[in-house]
Amino acid sequence: MKSEENLEDRIATLERELNRIHKLYEKAVLYQSADPEISLSQARKSAEAVCKNIYIREGLEEDGKPVAKMMLNDLISILTRSGILPAHISVSLGTIQAFGNFGTHDQGDESEFITVEYIKPCLQALNTVVHWYFMRYSQEGLLYGRDRSPAAQEVLVGNERLYFDSFEMAFADGVVDGQERVLLDRRREDLGISLERVRTIENIVKSRHQATPGEQPHPLDPDDEDSIGEGDNALELDGWLSIVSKRTVPLPAGIFQMGSENGAENEKPTHEVALSGFSMAKCPVTQRDFEKICGINPSNFAGDPNRPVESVSWFDAIKFCNRLSKADKLVPVYSIAEEGIVANFRNNGYRLPTEAEWEYACRAGSPADFYWGDNEKEAGLHAWCDSNSDDTTHTVGTKRKNAFGLFDMVGNVWEWTNDFFNQEYYGTSDRTDPLGPEFGEYRVLRGGCWFNGQNRLRSSCRLKRLPNLVDDVTGFRFVARHPGLWSE
Repeated sequence: MKSEENLEDRIATLERELNRIHKLYEKAVLYQSADPEISLSQARKSAEAVCKNIYIREGLEEDGKPVAKMMLNDLISILTRSGILPAHISVSLGTIQAFGNFGTHDQGDESEFITVEYIKPCLQALNTVVHWYFMRYSQEGLLYGRDRSPAAQEVLVGNERLYFDSFEMAFADGVVDGQERVLLDRRREDLGISLERVRTIENIVKSRHQATPGEQPHPLDPDDEDSIGEGDNALELDGWLSIVSKRTVPLPAGIFQMGSENGAENEKPTHEVALSGFSMAKCPVTQRDFEKICGINPSNFAGDPNRPVESVSWFDAIKFCNRLSKADKLVPVYSIAEEGIVANFRNNGYRLPTEAEWEYACRAGSPADFYWGDNEKEAGLHAWCDSNSDDTTHTVGTKRKNAFGLFDMVGNVWEWTNDFFNQEYYGTSDRTDPLGPEFGEYRVLRGGCWFNGQNRLRSSCRLKRLPNLVDDVTGFRFVARHPGLWSE
């Protein structure tokens, strides 16, 4: 009986390892067009996870820091010296190492060179490594994919399982858009799967989703209780402040220059913006707070509940805001209808900040590239970034705050904003309390993260992201504004 239990434990452990590696790998593939820099980061992390598992499975031992603390460079050196790796896998890992290191330690404008075509060799090498790892370590009667549906297990073999997961991820929101279809077509070619087999695989995924009642084009249900609820929108300012001040810092009304003429094209032109007073969370939402409100902790870097929550989509963030509003007896901002998400900014509940609010809060009166001034060498005093993070998130509030008393405005995790992304929006933006473009495919991220260099920590830096994507570099913080504070 004991040996059977040990076998089950081994199966469960291997499946967890394989699923984690596989998810990292799929993120690398799916991000290659949306954000090649993120794709490189995920590729490096996937290769690192593979190397750590090989190190453990082969019983290797090295003096010094434990394997959990080893970086990809160290792991590749150890595995190469051990003679465990076939020559073509050593070469592939070296390719990932070279490309991945470039992408995760951006200096100046080098991130401009990180394009889909640039990273293609890295992703091809990663495909070789991951496929070899699956074939080597899933043969001992510990088969990868036991958690797949019976239908999928019956018809899928080899690389078909990889395409199955790719399509399932793309179809998670109920639709496959044009960009996702291009990525899937490339995936099919890389895996060498015929069009006929692709149709079979995609039909399996679609049938599983269609069997789930209430599936919507976006992942929030119009009947979701998080979009409904009573609250007091007529609260006087003093009463409202007594509630939200427990979670936020009040920021004064003000005028500032938004954007940068020295930054990327999407940060131009610099333009004057006037904002009404509002309140903003002092730190990014922590794992503890997210789990308390939403009942789960999706974070990859779990362990310390005071680290920022990450691996959350834009939809996860607004769901949290609505639930927190109800918990404080405020009126939720977001309502969910058949046609999509509607935000009523005149409601007094919590919501994601607009881009203008975020940049105003980050700058805290500073016109310089960084909220602390022009000295980029001081980044490590104010932010968890590539030079000090050890490739992980950190407890919020442990770096210096800005002049508004806000922590982690840059570094640690990128932060979702409410706005749609539009490359040309700055040229037509409203001057007073701009709410962003009326529609779009992407949402805007701000602030940079734990693996970014100084260029991404500038107050004006902005990034676009599909709202249903999740990764361990993205979190959020919330704001609120009393209805009486809006400029008329």
